[in-house]
Amino acid sequence: MTAVPQASSPDPADELALRKLSERYALALDSRDREAFTGVFTADGVLVAYGRDGKETLRRTGPAELVGEIDDLAAFDGLFHPVTAHVAVVAAGGGTAAGTALCGAHHYTEADGTATDLYCPVRYEDTYVRTSEGWRIARREVHVLWMDLRTVTAPGG
Repeated sequence: MTAVPQASSPDPADELALRKLSERYALALDSRDREAFTGVFTADGVLVAYGRDGKETLRRTGPAELVGEIDDLAAFDGLFHPVTAHVAVVAAGGGTAAGTALCGAHHYTEADGTATDLYCPVRYEDTYVRTSEGWRIARREVHVLWMDLRTVTAPGG
C-alpha cells in the first residue's frame, strides 16, 4: 500500500487547487465531458489502472487515448465519483506535486426493470505538474480496492 504524502507546511492555495483538480476529473467523468476530462491532464498525461493483484490492466497516454475512459463508461446509465479525501504535497521548487485521492465510484445501470449500482472504492495515486494553465495531472494510477454490485431503487421508483 502506498504511503499518504506528508508535508510539514503545505501551501493552502496549492492544496485547494490540487483538490479541485481531482474534483474536476470526477465531474468530467460523471458528465462524460471529453474536453474537460482530457483538460485535467498534461498533453502527455498518463492514466494507468491496476487490478487487485497489482498488475497493470489499462494504460492510456495523451488526449486521443484518454477519451477512451469516457467511452468505456458509456455502458452505464449514470455515474457518481465523489472525491472523499485528497492529500497532496508540492515538491521543493513548486513545479511538481504528488497526491493521493480517495473516491467512492458509483456506476448506475437500469435494465429490464432492475436498477444496479456497481460500487468501486478507488484510490488514486497522482503526479501533478504546474503548467502555465495551472496544475494538471501528469500521471494518475487507479487502484480499485474492491467491487460491490448492489440492487438499488431507480430514480422515481
